[in-house]
Amino acid sequence: MWLWHEGLLDVYVLQAGAYERVERSELLPALDLDLLVRFVDHRDQTASVRAYRKALRERGVGPA
Repeated sequence: MWLWHEGLLDVYVLQAGAYERVERSELLPALDLDLLVRFVDHRDQTASVRAYRKALRERGVGPA
């Protein structure tokens, strides 16, 4: 489960019947959550996605 609260994204996993906070997504372990959070902008989603894609390309991640 991912929770967004006051500019922070927290990831939790269900373990032994309780949710525990973890540092990385188990399903997307290579996803840089700190980078992703920098591009969350509800005012202009299209511009945010484009800027995020550009940042990924600059890091050599994803399609060119």
